[in-house]
Formats: sequence, structure tokens, C-alpha cells
Amino acid sequence: APRRGEDYEVEIELSGEDASRGTGKEISLNLPSACRTCEGTGARPGASPQCPSCHGTGYVSRRAREAGGFFSVSTPCPRCSGSGVDPEAACPTCGGRGVEVRPRIIEVTIPPGTENGTVLRLRGQGGPGPRGGAPGDLRIRVRVPQAAPPEDLDVRRDVSIDLPTAALGGTVDVPLPAGTVEMKIPPGTQPGQQFRLSRQGRADGSGRRGDAIVTARVQIPTGLSDEERRHLEALRTGRSGAA
Repeated sequence: APRRGEDYEVEIELSGEDASRGTGKEISLNLPSACRTCEGTGARPGASPQCPSCHGTGYVSRRAREAGGFFSVSTPCPRCSGSGVDPEAACPTCGGRGVEVRPRIIEVTIPPGTENGTVLRLRGQGGPGPRGGAPGDLRIRVRVPQAAPPEDLDVRRDVSIDLPTAALGGTVDVPLPAGTVEMKIPPGTQPGQQFRLSRQGRADGSGRRGDAIVTARVQIPTGLSDEERRHLEALRTGRSGAA
């Protein structure tokens, strides 16, 4: 009797953005399919596929005797080994199995809001049914990489700032994952002061991006020239007088 084909399961990976919004995907798989030579009958073209010994059932019955009477026992057909296909008429491509493995392109529609571990069932896309049976199903298991905690996406950078820039303000270039960013330094920036640059950190597969935390390292000059020393002394004297 015809039997239903096998179910198969494969796994695909989606980005968090595709899983959230929904998308369509084409996947290429090597799956058992009905043999193109015999169209799934298992017999070579023009030949009768039915085993003459079991009449295509794959089983033969014999009578056995036991105390109290006779009973019937069914065993796999010795001529066709239970396939139901006449071995002398077997298809040269599939060897009488009616099935061959070949590439198939499967179109999958991913609905919005799909979560990690979701299983989508494509009915009739599984293995072919032996002896004309209904095909099985193909299950698509969706894997969505888990997003990292927001703090794991943050990056930290130290930038060197000269004393005049720290005191008067200015700009400094900060190398970040998405490229170099020009950051504004406000007047009166203190050594070790931190600045947070929103959405300038690392990105994950879901489209989220962390922040950049930039620490100012104010460079105290050494080896001052006489003129530089006079300027600093004047600054110190002026600030002391103002106090």
C-alpha cells in the first residue's frame, strides 16, 4: 500500500532584523525526490514495476502449523526484498527505490515576529511517498543569534588632549568601529573626564549599536621653553590674584 514520505528538518539562520520584520528566503537543499527517470515507480520506463511474486505488496504469506491449527505468516518478499518492485524491471537511475537525491530550491516565507527556535512546516516538501504515497513535510527550524547585552556593545577609548585644548576647548579625532569621529572638547575639561558618544559603539545582528565611552587624558607638558613657562606663571599669578 502507498506510504507517506518522510519528514525532514533543516535549520536556517536569520538576523534579528529579518526575524523581526519578516522576509522571504530561498534555500538550496539536497533532498530525496521522486526519480525523474521512472517518475517514482521504481521501474525502468516501459516496464511493469510490480513484483510478480508479491504483486507489489512487498510481502508474501505462507501457512504455518501450530498446535491447534494453521495460521498465516507474512514475511518480506524474497524476490524484491520487500520493495514491491520487480528487481528485473528496476529503474537504472534509482535502483528500484523510486527516489533520487538532487538539489532543490525551496522558497520560505518568514513571518514578522519570528523568534529563535521557531519551526515552520512546509507541507508536501519532504520526502516522496513510496509507491505513490503522499509526500512528507519539510520543517524549517529558525535560529536567530541572541543579541548581546547593550553594555557588551559599548566601546571604550582614551584620547590624549593637550593642556591648552583642555582649558580652552577644541576638537579631537576618536577612532571608533564605524570610523573616525571628531569629538568636541568643552572648555575646562578635566583629566579622566568621560564623554559618551551615542550609537558609536559595536553593532550586533539585530541592528542595535552600543555607545562609545571616551576618557580624556590631559597631557601635562614637560621640557617647557622660557616663553611657555612665563605664560603658565602669568596664568597662575592671575588666577591666584583673582582668588
